[in-house]
Amino acid sequence: MKQLEYINVHAEDKRELRINIKNKLFNLFCSYEFREIKRIIEYDNYIKNSNNLLIDFEKWGSETKSLFIKSLSEIQPQIILKYLKTSKNFENRP
Repeated sequence: MKQLEYINVHAEDKRELRINIKNKLFNLFCSYEFREIKRIIEYDNYIKNSNNLLIDFEKWGSETKSLFIKSLSEIQPQIILKYLKTSKNFENRP
């Protein structure tokens, strides 16, 4: 959670990473039909916490059986890992 909060606050610092994330999302959306993509409007039913940074993809995926949601769920961990690799001394930051 701390990692996601940090990324949310400091996203402007990592322009290249943001562009890569947007491209990955764009490609994902382009690879599915609209009937799958429209499931994205259900996301607020699966928010895990009060700061709106975590989505319960496990629950969402199991309830919908959607391959699009499964693919979408794989992006968030990749974002965290890539961001942390480019952020020196993450643990020492507020």
